[in-house]
Amino acid sequence: MSCQPFTAVPQPPTTLPSCAVPVGGSNSSILDACCNGHINAIATYSAPDTTTSSPSTSSTPVIVNSEDNDGCFQYCITDSPDIVQSCLAQKMEEYEKDSASGMGIFGCFNTDKAVGAKRNDDEAGYASAGMRISGGFCKSLNRKPKMPVLDPPKFVNYRQQRFVHPTPRPPPTSSTVRNLEAKAEREESGGSSVGVPERKDSVVSPLTRDFPDSELLGPSFVTKLHVALQPFKHNPNHSNSLSLLEAGLCEDAPARKPVWRRLSHDVLKQAFDKMASEQKVAENKLWGGRFTEGLDPVMEQYNASLPYDRLFYAEDIAGSIAFARANKNTGILTADEFAAIEKGLAQIKEEWASKTFEVKANDEDIHTANERRLSEIIGKDIGGKLHTGRSRNDQVATDLRLWLREQLKTLEGYLKLLIKTSVQRAEAEIDVLMPGYTHLQKAQPIRWSHWILSHTTAFASELERLREVIKRVNRSPLGCGALAGNPFGIDRHAMAKELGFEGLLPNSLNAVGDRDFVFETMQWGSSLMLKMSRWAEDLIIYSSLEFGFVRLADAYSTGSSLMPQKKNADSLELIRGKSGRAFGHMAGLYVTIKGLPTTYNKDLQESVEPLIDHIKTVSDSIQIATGVLSTLTVQADKMHAALTPEMLATEFADYLVRKGVPFREGHHISGRVVALAEKENVPMDKLSLEQLKGIDSRLGDDVVECLDYERAVELKNATGGTKSSTKSNYTFSFVRDLKTTSVTHKMQPDPHSTDVVANINYFPATGVPIPKSAWKTKHLDDNDEYTRPMLIRDVRKADKTFDLDVNGFTFVTLPRKERVGRNSSEEDVKREYYPELEEVAKKLTGASTAHVFNHVIRAHSSPTEKGIQDAQGRWQDIPSGHPHVDYEGSPDALSGTLMELSFPPHIDTLFTKSSRFCFLGAWRPLKTVKKDPLAVCDATTVPDSDYQVRLREFSRTGNKSKNYVMSHGDSRQKHEWWYMSNMQPWEMVVFKGLDSKREELGWRCPHTAFRVKGTEGEEPRESIEARIYLTARAPSIHHPDASASTQPTESSSIAHDKLRLVEA
Repeated sequence: MSCQPFTAVPQPPTTLPSCAVPVGGSNSSILDACCNGHINAIATYSAPDTTTSSPSTSSTPVIVNSEDNDGCFQYCITDSPDIVQSCLAQKMEEYEKDSASGMGIFGCFNTDKAVGAKRNDDEAGYASAGMRISGGFCKSLNRKPKMPVLDPPKFVNYRQQRFVHPTPRPPPTSSTVRNLEAKAEREESGGSSVGVPERKDSVVSPLTRDFPDSELLGPSFVTKLHVALQPFKHNPNHSNSLSLLEAGLCEDAPARKPVWRRLSHDVLKQAFDKMASEQKVAENKLWGGRFTEGLDPVMEQYNASLPYDRLFYAEDIAGSIAFARANKNTGILTADEFAAIEKGLAQIKEEWASKTFEVKANDEDIHTANERRLSEIIGKDIGGKLHTGRSRNDQVATDLRLWLREQLKTLEGYLKLLIKTSVQRAEAEIDVLMPGYTHLQKAQPIRWSHWILSHTTAFASELERLREVIKRVNRSPLGCGALAGNPFGIDRHAMAKELGFEGLLPNSLNAVGDRDFVFETMQWGSSLMLKMSRWAEDLIIYSSLEFGFVRLADAYSTGSSLMPQKKNADSLELIRGKSGRAFGHMAGLYVTIKGLPTTYNKDLQESVEPLIDHIKTVSDSIQIATGVLSTLTVQADKMHAALTPEMLATEFADYLVRKGVPFREGHHISGRVVALAEKENVPMDKLSLEQLKGIDSRLGDDVVECLDYERAVELKNATGGTKSSTKSNYTFSFVRDLKTTSVTHKMQPDPHSTDVVANINYFPATGVPIPKSAWKTKHLDDNDEYTRPMLIRDVRKADKTFDLDVNGFTFVTLPRKERVGRNSSEEDVKREYYPELEEVAKKLTGASTAHVFNHVIRAHSSPTEKGIQDAQGRWQDIPSGHPHVDYEGSPDALSGTLMELSFPPHIDTLFTKSSRFCFLGAWRPLKTVKKDPLAVCDATTVPDSDYQVRLREFSRTGNKSKNYVMSHGDSRQKHEWWYMSNMQPWEMVVFKGLDSKREELGWRCPHTAFRVKGTEGEEPRESIEARIYLTARAPSIHHPDASASTQPTESSSIAHDKLRLVEA
């Protein structure tokens, strides 16, 4: 049975009939303009039955029909059919010419008035949402409509509309249907249709696949279209062809027609879904509620920052956790909601770290990506609460400061390594003399070490500046909102403390719009690059064949593609060249920000990518400089050969000054000596004594001493001069002053912190035999004649910070989480705690290998309890009550210790001369320390004379070993002891047990427990101490029994030349 026509009804239905497919075209506005606004709505129906009687034409809508329209009728609902029909007759030929444009568009609906295609239940959802949907299907997105889009026509009151039909066109014959089926089969198989012109566009048949996004025209391109008329086509598309509509919607169609029916509905559904998705694109943005259209694709890419700010994923997650915790404390989040958010964010962090995080199209930045993923994991009801009271303005400022702080601390470690490498080189090659230059001309003889330390001094100045920059970077903007602050009373101080910030930015407007910390960083980086560029320029000259003072290692040189003999100093030239790049970063940021209005503007996004590149440029340059310096070879003979007697002319003037001649007169006499040598065409040292006396009789027999280069250098004995003893003192003080400014090592002030005076149970002074009874560990109550009261300072109040390589210890703040406790099994400690400590140790020192080989849990019930086992069979170790260093360091002294430890398999390499090794102790409490805290002594305050080697016995194994114990000595009052008051389980002190490189000031660190007066009634302390073995390969790092030479070789490595400090 054929489809029945749509007959007249007294009132219009809420939807069009199910057999009606709404279609239209982008020319409706022109049509409406031509018809003077008489068109109200348009619909297309399949051909009705021929037996249907024709209603009166005087009151019916017009039927737009022609022989070329393949039996597809388009109905214009209008009150003026004659006018519309007349207009259509006049315009049909014009529309026929436009048919090739392919601007067929699925009809536009005003769902506010419940007009639409009833396809399935989804349509009710579109209508109930009250959306005005514009969109459709276009053959080619590259084609633009030839007709302008005008203002939409006005819809008449639908209660006045009459839905009746005139005499319809007869249905197609069976042969027509067969022809259409054959045509569809040929199209499906890729062939052309007989009798049908080839398509000139590239529409893909819906029989083969769904419409791609590029063929859907959404509201970004059609914004004012409300009523549309399908343009007339010789070669109709799938939306109005009889092959789709007649065959798919008529019940008596052949067997294959249900496929067409499904496809027709799929086409419409996909079009509607695309329209809706276009509408909802903006809603998927954090800012999308106010917008109804998505971003232009080019704008989407132009606006995105995720390609580079994904570097901040860890900082963004840390800030979100701190913010969520603060919101929990204000009551915005429940404890369960916070727990869900924290767990979800931890999962996201793991996804980023493992590179399994799936970035989606709407993730314009790291903040959007993380929040979107959080809502996917825990649901929007909870995930949507995370951002309460927070803006991306304070969020990005927080992320940037957190990331930059860690980067600057890493750079601090690299710069310290460069300085230390320079000092080592200067000390090892202090006897090498070379020409000193002014105006690039030979001036006076100097030491090679003097040249090195001249640049080291410049680098040290930059180290000081860097520490000042870190202080200003380390201020928190979190909680300032978009610009005006947070309305929920959030505790900004608590968030800042959790994130390791030293303080707050006090003004919300300034906090979100301030990029001074980026300026300062780039200024500092540019200043450092400038100094490294000059350093590199000198070495480029010195490494040339014309000078030949130094030879660069192959690892930092390149050759020529044409000239085999060339060895180019490309590493140094790139340092020189990249300095210009760093300057460009700084200048570009100045120009970007100079005219911005107060607070946040999108322009500030342009500060991020240059900053990232700036940090990488500076970081790479420092490391390359360190590698170049540590591996170059000094050609001492060529340096000495470059010295010439004329460089000693000033020595003649100084010689005369010592004989009472005014310097200006002596300067002229010396000049005449130089002129005579030039006249005679001989070096100054070839002039005879008679010739010299002929210039001035006061030039005596001893004037020949002025021609000694070593003497000339040693005479410069004032501070800062070239005299060797001055140089040694200078380099020692240089290393001593290298203290770190790792911000997380500097704890926040505690109102309960206090310095204390407590007894330290020293051992006898050096030279006084240690009684055998003292071979065993002293305990806190074992006071004797060597016990001394000492001031023990609280690091929470310290005005300085502590470096592992200088002071021998440092304090570290770990992430707050549950860790092993007193009841944890040995297996749990090794499985859960050892890996974390190994990563901390490697990051803290830069070592290549870290292995935790031993731990001790102390949880005793009385200070004298010893020699017993707990319920798990573990020996109860009580706090050691005397200052000691764990290891003495010689192979025989360590052998007994290593026998009882679960040591790594590569222990056989421990004492090789090419291997540097280190033992660290890592001590932290299992609960807040109220009694018997641990104190550490600043290694720079303890002279070697205050250490004494002690033979130690292990009571349970019988093994013997050696370690250092500490006497009070004459320098007792200079010992600086430090502890941390109210130490928490997430706070840890790391100290040196032994470093095989004893040139370090902090190669060992004395430590001891001590009794605080008034804490006798407190609960005993519970703590865990682990010992960590670290190694680093580098020829310049040697065992203490090896040769004293510290001259680096060409195979030295940047990464392993030092156990460099990088903040944990």
